[in-house]
Order: sequence, then C-alpha cells, then structure tokens
Amino acid sequence: MRTIIVNGTVINGDGHSVWRDHSIAIEDGIITDVIDKPYLPFDPADRILDARGGVVAPGAINHHSHGGVLGPFNVFGEVTLSPERVRQNLNRHMSGGTTTVVNACGWPIMAEVEATNKRHPVNIFAGTVHAPAHLRHSRAVDGLGLKPWHESASVAEMLEQGAAAIGEVGAPCAAHGTPQISRELNRPLGVRQVQDLKEAALGPGVDPDAFDRDRVIGVLEQTGLADVLTPDQVRDLMDRHVVHPYRLTVDCVDEFAELSLRHDATLLFHNTPDTWDLCLDIAGKIGHRLVALHCNYAFTPEEAVKNARELRARGAKVDIFTGDSFGAQAFIPRPDTAWALFEHRLVDLVSTDYIAGYWDAPLMVLDQAVRAGFLTAPQAVGMCTGNVLDALPRLGRRRGRIAPGQAADVIVTRADSLARLRWVIIGGRIVWPDPLPVEQPADVFEQDGPVSQGRPTS
Repeated sequence: MRTIIVNGTVINGDGHSVWRDHSIAIEDGIITDVIDKPYLPFDPADRILDARGGVVAPGAINHHSHGGVLGPFNVFGEVTLSPERVRQNLNRHMSGGTTTVVNACGWPIMAEVEATNKRHPVNIFAGTVHAPAHLRHSRAVDGLGLKPWHESASVAEMLEQGAAAIGEVGAPCAAHGTPQISRELNRPLGVRQVQDLKEAALGPGVDPDAFDRDRVIGVLEQTGLADVLTPDQVRDLMDRHVVHPYRLTVDCVDEFAELSLRHDATLLFHNTPDTWDLCLDIAGKIGHRLVALHCNYAFTPEEAVKNARELRARGAKVDIFTGDSFGAQAFIPRPDTAWALFEHRLVDLVSTDYIAGYWDAPLMVLDQAVRAGFLTAPQAVGMCTGNVLDALPRLGRRRGRIAPGQAADVIVTRADSLARLRWVIIGGRIVWPDPLPVEQPADVFEQDGPVSQGRPTS
C-alpha cells in the first residue's frame, strides 16, 4: 500500500534539519521518498494525507518507560500488571506521539516482550536487570512478580536476544518504597507523603544520622499520618524500605558497570539526590555508555545544573523525565528544574518514567519548552528521536529519522504545535486516531490531539 503525506514541514530527527513544503512517500511500512514539493500531482497512492503545513516528524522514542510489557512491573519485580493495564499504558504513549518504547522495568524476558509486541502497534524494546546482585536486591524489596524464568535469565542472554539497554539500575526503592509502605500499613499513601517523611528522616540523601524528630512530627501532622505512625516507627520504615534497599543498590553498581563495559551496552541509571554519588562514580567508569535518568527529579534547579555539567564532563548523557506538571501535578507540580536544564542547554534526552501512570507526553513537554524559547522545534524533536538512537544504538538505525529506507513510524501535527497531533503512523499504518476520520476541508476539520487544558505553561 502506498501512502503519501503532502504539504508538510518535515523535521527529520537530526536536531537541526527542517524542510518546508515537502512530501513523503510510504510503501509497505517503509519511507521510500522525501520529495521537495508540497503536492504530488497524479501520484498513484492508495491514500493521501494532507499535513496542511503541519510538522511531519519521526514518532517519539521513549527510552525510559515502565508498565508496557506483560511481565514483572518495575525494577524490583513487583506484581505483573494486567493485559488491559499494559494496553492502557501503551495507548497513552501512542496517543501522545510515541511510537517506540523501552520498557525499563528490566525483569520481563524477551518472550514476554515479543508477546506484548504482537498485541499492540507500539514498538516495544526491553531493558535488562538480570544480574545476581540485583536479583538479591529485588527479592529483598519486593520480587512478588518474579518467576523462575525471570530469575534464571542473564544480562548477556537478554542483550543477545535484542534488549536495548541495561536498566533501569540504581533505584533505592520505587518512589522511596511507597507501594511497599502502603501495603504494610494497609493504607494508600501518596508519593509526596512518603517523600516528605523520607526527607525528614534521612535528609536529601540517604543518611540515618539526618533524622529530625521534630520535622518528622511536623510532617506526620501535615500529611494526616500522626494517628498512624510515631516518629520511631517512621525511622524503622525508612530503615527497612529506603536505607537497606539503598545499601543493596550500592552492591549492584560495580556489577552493572562491569556488564556495561563487557557488552558495550548502554546503562540506564536512576539519578536522584539519593543516588547522585553512585551515578557520578559510574559515569567515571563507563562514560558515554551512561544515561543518567530524570536529572530533574528531586534536585533544585541549581543542583540539577551543577550535576548535569559534572555528568557531561564524564561523557554521560543527561535525561530529564516529563513528570506531570501539565497534567496530574501529583509528582512534579512545576517544571522549574527541567526548565533550568533546558535554559543551560544541558538536556540530551527526554523520557517519561512512569509517574504512577500519569506522565505527560514527551512531545507535550518539548512543545512547551519550544514555546518558552528554550529550544527550536528541530532540537526538541531530536531529543526524543535522533539523540535517543545515539545514546541507545541497540535500537537500530532504521527508525527515528525521516529518510528513505527508514521505518514509517511518523507523526503529523498541526502547524502551530508539536503536541497537537493529527495522525500517528506506525509501520505505515495510521494507529491514532482510530478510526481515521473522513478528511474534511481545512476550515472544517481540526484534530487537536492529547493536550492537557487549564495547566500552567511555566
């Protein structure tokens, strides 16, 4: 089947190229031509899509996501999500313009990744954490979703079978043990409640000597937990759910650094104030193989800028996560730290993480950064396409670009916004919106796409 997308502004994913008034041709899932004409008269295409001056770009590649595979959830092998929840997560990625994800939970084996790929249009790649020290770590923290086939797999085997990276590595505990603490107390807690308690008990890092009883009492009162926990019980919870997991993380670092070097594989590392020293140490060992994840998480803007410069000096790639500043606002109410990193030109990559399932789409956040003047549109597109391929070469070179011979994983946006999608195409097939609306004249048809309304732009 031949599809042509006409009258578009092509951004090809290299971070700088823009070709206005162009068309592209797609046949059998491959981009076959990029043509410097806005319209192609008498073309025998089966289908014509008129971009009406909007951007035609590669679909976003999300190198750090969770919950997109039928298998153990998160980096400690927590319970397996249902097929319906996995589909919902993948639909959320797809409707935001993401066409490829790396599932950084790390524990699902390739058979589970392949089974999920058969169920959903999004291209799914695996991360791997199948190493002995991390298995001990996962069993100590959770491990309820692990089966014998997960525990017997290896990093070498996973990489040989097509895993895109090692990771996610270095998490002291998922959001400081929020799921585990909630389960223990039989009471649902929010991440910010646990984060506030953690900082009162352990400081910005993981320091048991930083315990501040008065501050803990204040946080318990502010968060409505004074009737549930005493300060000493908070100290005990933090020791079991944060301090002990952190010490196990330390045990994992050298093992994963050696595996990254041995296999010349990208390592996705959980970078927060808790793990900053570990992240900097591993950057010195593996250099360009390191992607320091969510360098905007829990850091002040000033800390983040300083830390990103140190990572860059060691050759590491700096990632920010999108957070939820333009949506749920449960984790990151404002994007100030991300904006500081953009302003100082210290961002290489943009991904979502999980954000309890409420992440903002990369293209939404990047569009806001363009509007704020931090980036050009080609730079923004490059941060979730070409830059990702440079950082994770195991994803292959036949995606993330608009060029002949590339996979036809393409987005078409409205002319005024990278985030206002008209179509998402994967493998040459329109997958969003579904079903495809009947094409209408320009003054009638308007497809806004998944942009949150009523949220601040800075």
